[in-house]
Amino acid sequence: MKYYFARDNQPQGPYRLEELREFAITPETLIWIPGNPEWKEARHFPEVMEVISGGAVPPPFFPARYNQLTSGPKLYRPIDNYSPEENGADGRYQPLRPDNYLAEAIVVTILCCNPLGIVSIVYGSRVNRLYDDRRFDEARQASANARNWFVATLISGVISWLWLIFF
Repeated sequence: MKYYFARDNQPQGPYRLEELREFAITPETLIWIPGNPEWKEARHFPEVMEVISGGAVPPPFFPARYNQLTSGPKLYRPIDNYSPEENGADGRYQPLRPDNYLAEAIVVTILCCNPLGIVSIVYGSRVNRLYDDRRFDEARQASANARNWFVATLISGVISWLWLIFF
């Protein structure tokens, strides 16, 4: 079969399927074959896609299905994934579980002998409960508080140890 394609608003061809590999044809390139009433994008011809992509044809991609955050870390999963493992036991959409910094807070509290770490432990222990209650914003805020108190405990602990060593 012979194929025609459009380049610079001009029809090119006819070419055999194997010859199309030599041209920079993309999935958006317009293709026409005898018997078709109109030109169509190359993506509508599986045999052409197989030739120009080396045999691998990717599935359609729909960027509108994904939550695009404009700033900050990506906290949300794709909204087109409806498996219970990804969206919670009830199948509803939910953000990623924030880190609770609980292990870090416990270790720093024990090693630095610093009571500030208790505040970090308290906030860290709230994160999972708030998340499981679907109070996502409060869980994220508790995670941020746990991180801040963990860092404060770490810094004050290091300063305390340095003070004990040198004075």
